[in-house]
Amino acid sequence: MIQEQVSVDEFKAFVVYVQELEKENEALERENVALKDALEDTRERVLTLENLIKIKDEEIRLRDEENLLLRQQVTEYKFLYENTRPSAFDKAANIGIGAGVAAVLYFLVQLAN
Repeated sequence: MIQEQVSVDEFKAFVVYVQELEKENEALERENVALKDALEDTRERVLTLENLIKIKDEEIRLRDEENLLLRQQVTEYKFLYENTRPSAFDKAANIGIGAGVAAVLYFLVQLAN
C-alpha cells in the first residue's frame, strides 16, 4: 500500500511540512484577526470624523447665515444713515431756531433788568 510507496524519511518530512503549514496558518489567522480589529477601529474613526465634519459643516452654514444677516443689517443701517442725515436746509433751520431761542432769551433777560 501507501507505506510501501512512501519511505519513513519522506513521511517524516511530510509531517514536518504539515506542521509548518499549521504554524503558518495560525500566524495568518492571528494576522487576519489583527487586521479585522484594525479595520473596525478605522471604520469607527471614520464614522467619528464624518460626524465631526457634519457638525463643523453645520457651524459653517450657521456662521454664513449670520454673516449674511449682519451684511444685510449693515446695508440697512447705511441706508438709514444716508436717508436720515439732516440736509443743509434742515441744519439751517435748526440754526435759525437756535438763534430765535437765543433772541427770545436775550429779550427776556433785558426785560428783567
